[in-house]
Amino acid sequence: MSELKRETSEFKNEQSVQRLDIDEMDRSISKVHDGVRSCEDKIEKAERYSRRENLMLYGVREAPDEDPRTCKDTIVTLLNDHVPQRKWCDRDIVRAHRIGGKLPSTNRPLIVRFMHHDDKFLVLEMRETLKKIDISVANDLTATQRGELRELKEKKGNVATIKEVGCI
Repeated sequence: MSELKRETSEFKNEQSVQRLDIDEMDRSISKVHDGVRSCEDKIEKAERYSRRENLMLYGVREAPDEDPRTCKDTIVTLLNDHVPQRKWCDRDIVRAHRIGGKLPSTNRPLIVRFMHHDDKFLVLEMRETLKKIDISVANDLTATQRGELRELKEKKGNVATIKEVGCI
């Protein structure tokens, strides 16, 4: 009987030590999760910052032999024709290119990076004018932002938008 009591006591001590080890591992895992979450937040902020001068244009006609250079020329011409508040030139666009794989009979979206943040907003203000020629304009959103926007639209109806706030 005393042997059983001793073994039971040893078992309880081992169990107590193991519980402490498990608690320590739980704390370590929590710290790792917090670190990962912090890194994900920093990556998201950096990605949002890197997209702040970008716009997505939908409905811009795609030429068969198009490349980033001709995309840029197409955008400059389009802006000069339909956003007359200023004279647009090649230097106003850092880069313009199509996204996605080439599909027959469809125009892939264009991503346009403007040299100046204000130029992006000037084009955004002309959305209605561009819509009249079947061109849609949207912010270049991260996957997280697109998910948040989709979720808001599902909850609140078609009234949700992403409003750009100051970037760090």
